[in-house]
Amino acid sequence: MLVEARLLVLVMVVGSLMLGACGAQETPIDPAEAIEGCFWVGPYTLEREQTNTAFPDSGATYWSARFTVPDGAKLRLRGRYPHARYMSFVSYNSLKSPTDSIYDTQISPETDHFNPFRPGVRRDVESRAYGLDVLPQSPPDGARAENTIYADPRFDGQVSLFYRIYVPDQGLDATGGTGLPDVELVQANGSVLHGQPACDALQVDRHLLVSSSGRRWVYTMVREQPWRAETFPAQSRPEWRAFYNTFYFQRCTYLGWCGGQPERSGGVFSNPQNGYLTLMANRRFGPLLVLEGRMPDTPRTRSGTKLMPAAQLRYWSLCTNETFTQKVTDCLYDEQVPLDQTDSYIIVASRAQDRPDNARRECGIAWLEWPAVGDGAGHPDDMLVLLRNMLPSPDFEHAVQATRAPGDAREHMQAYLPEPRYMNGSEFALLGCDAESQ
Repeated sequence: MLVEARLLVLVMVVGSLMLGACGAQETPIDPAEAIEGCFWVGPYTLEREQTNTAFPDSGATYWSARFTVPDGAKLRLRGRYPHARYMSFVSYNSLKSPTDSIYDTQISPETDHFNPFRPGVRRDVESRAYGLDVLPQSPPDGARAENTIYADPRFDGQVSLFYRIYVPDQGLDATGGTGLPDVELVQANGSVLHGQPACDALQVDRHLLVSSSGRRWVYTMVREQPWRAETFPAQSRPEWRAFYNTFYFQRCTYLGWCGGQPERSGGVFSNPQNGYLTLMANRRFGPLLVLEGRMPDTPRTRSGTKLMPAAQLRYWSLCTNETFTQKVTDCLYDEQVPLDQTDSYIIVASRAQDRPDNARRECGIAWLEWPAVGDGAGHPDDMLVLLRNMLPSPDFEHAVQATRAPGDAREHMQAYLPEPRYMNGSEFALLGCDAESQ
């Protein structure tokens, strides 16, 4: 009977995933909020209710474009590298999973221009133009064309593309002070269109690309399985799990089927340059979730550096989220986390009213807010924590990307995997205040 019930739940999960990926309602962009231009839609940030979906990161800003390339035409994007930590373009399929990507160091500059993300190039260089071709086809099995992203069209013939920027330099706008790439369409007859005529020919869709967790009643069914504890799927000893793909996450989290060798294909609108870990928490085990670990070396770029520093990771962040709504509540990225002399940190997550007095930077302790509504579907004590590692260097062996199979995160990440535990306020107060932390 239990096996049959679990199989029913599996069917529900799969159905919910399909509805969430394909059946999400898409929202027209408010013209008052749209950025200048006819091609890009956005920005996607956690501050806007419309775009706080698909677990955004506070250190990043996204813009989307959805369009149809006419037969025989060639689309080219022309832009300037932003003054920022990272930039990329990612294409997505009908299920909103990534199909191809190209990021900053992989994009060659125009003649007599320079790529500030590459070693030895000054980050404040003025000549920083590039061009990027967008081909409406699957990525090749062999050699790729230079400065090209392959964007396999959806079932309706449309191409979905995201442009991302992480951590623009201080004092600059979300585009890193260089604006968004312009669109250029070379038609089959050789004529070239720019601006609004190009957008018209591309039939640009001015809707926000949104995701969904599927039907709420299905989510409630898998979350409230009668043979499970009320704290399910959280555990009294919190456990990190590497994220492989959306189906595996659902199967492992809600059915306990966590074995095998799942494909690391990403999730809804995920960034292929990131490796992700997930942790399910519940306040009934303790009002505070405390995370202690060692911070990998990352480029400290926000205040401006002459060169892009070599580092173990390009970017690191930790975020608290509502599981069902896919909204993010709070995030910290590497530069925002106080570290001690060994590059170790303490981060505590709690509701605002439970925030310990010593959970502040002056004490060397960082704080994240626990979602006030829990999972956003009637379970106020729930929380989903996401850890991101971006672009590890080849000689750094302890990134999320080093995990190979379910359950081996601690083995590979060692001290760089945050150690989670529940505490109450009086226990946390005993940690005191370390004013020497930076």
